[in-house]
Amino acid sequence: MHKVAAALAALVTAVVAGLVAIPLVIGGDSPPTAAASVCATGDSDAILATIRDRESGGDYHEASHARAAGYPTGSGNPTGAYQFLYATWAGYGGYREAYLAPAAVQDARARHDVITILATFGTVDWVPIVWYIGAGGARDVRAGKIGLDDVPNPAYNTISIGGYQARWLDAYQRITSSGDPTTTTTADAANVTTLPTAPGVATTTTIDATSTCAAAAIVDGDALPLPRTILDANPERLAAPHHDYPAIDLPASVGTPVYAIHAGVVTHITSYHDNCYTDTATCGDLCGVGISITDPDGTTWIYCHASQLDLTVGAAITAGQQIMLSGNSGHSSGPHLHVGIRVGGVDHCPQPLLTALYKTGRAVPANELPASGCTYTAATSS
Repeated sequence: MHKVAAALAALVTAVVAGLVAIPLVIGGDSPPTAAASVCATGDSDAILATIRDRESGGDYHEASHARAAGYPTGSGNPTGAYQFLYATWAGYGGYREAYLAPAAVQDARARHDVITILATFGTVDWVPIVWYIGAGGARDVRAGKIGLDDVPNPAYNTISIGGYQARWLDAYQRITSSGDPTTTTTADAANVTTLPTAPGVATTTTIDATSTCAAAAIVDGDALPLPRTILDANPERLAAPHHDYPAIDLPASVGTPVYAIHAGVVTHITSYHDNCYTDTATCGDLCGVGISITDPDGTTWIYCHASQLDLTVGAAITAGQQIMLSGNSGHSSGPHLHVGIRVGGVDHCPQPLLTALYKTGRAVPANELPASGCTYTAATSS
C-alpha cells in the first residue's frame, strides 16, 4: 500500500473507531449487496451534516460558482449546501442547479448519493473521497492508480485527496461526538425551505433519520422499490403513465439500490448489460439486466435495466430485500428502474400500488390493480 495511504488508513481507523459498525480499511473488499450492510456503515444524518459543514458551511443557497453567475465551467460549477457539480446535479428534481432547489430536495439527493457510495465502497471513509473526486476517481484510488497525496484539478483545488479526507473525518468525529448529529448549523436553519409536495403528501422540511433504510421497512408485506429519499424529490412520478403498456419507469441514477416490493421466488433473470435504445433490432434483451420474482399467489414482479444483479433463479426473496442496483441496460433511454406487475399473465398498472404504499404505507393488492389506464395513450385520450 502507498505509504501515504497506509498512514491515512491508520488515521481513519483511529478517528472513527466505534462510530461505525465495521472496520475502515482503505482498499477494502467488494461492495456489499445486502441493504442491511449499507445501513450499518454510518449515521446518514451525521454524514450529511459533515458534507454540508465542509462544503458550504450549511448554506443551501451558496451560488458563488454558479453557471447562472457566469463562473467558468471548468470549475464544474458547484453550488448549494453540498456543492453539487452542475453535471452531477443534472437537473435533479426539476431544478437547473443545486442552489435553486429547496433544502429538502438537496438533502434527498445527497442522501441518495451517500447510500450509493456506502453500497459501492462499504465504509464511511470513502464518502469524502467520492465527494471530492467522484466515484471513478475513488475507484482509481482503491486500485492504486491515484495517490491520496494527489491534488485533483489543481487549477481550482489546493488540497490533496488525503488532506480533504482527513479534515472531513475530523469534522465527522466532531459532529457524531456532539450527541446530536442531526442538529443543523445556524446557516442550515436560516436556509431551510419547505419542499413543495403533491396533494395528499405530507409537507416536510427534514428527512426522517431512518430514511436511509426506509425501503427495507415492511408494512403488510410490501416495501418501496427505491430508497424513499429518491421518491421524496418527485412523488408525482409514482402516478406517471408508462409509454405503451401497463408498467412504470422510475428515474434512478446508476447504482441506486433496488428493493423487492413483494416476497417471492426468483423465476427468471436476464443478463444483457449493453444499452440498445437506439438499436432495438440487435437488442439481446429489452429488459437488460433484470429479474422476475413470482409470489405465492402467482403474481410476477418484474424489475429491469439494472447495472448489477447477483441473484440466481430459485432464490427466495423477502419484501424490502435489495435485489439489484439500478442502471441503464437494455432498451433504456436513460438510467431508471422499470417495474412491471403481471397477474395471471396480464400486465397490471403498478401506479396505484406504489402511490398507496408511498402515501399510506399500505399497498393495493396486486389482484385489485387495473389492467389499463396507465399508459400515455390512455392518459392522452382521457
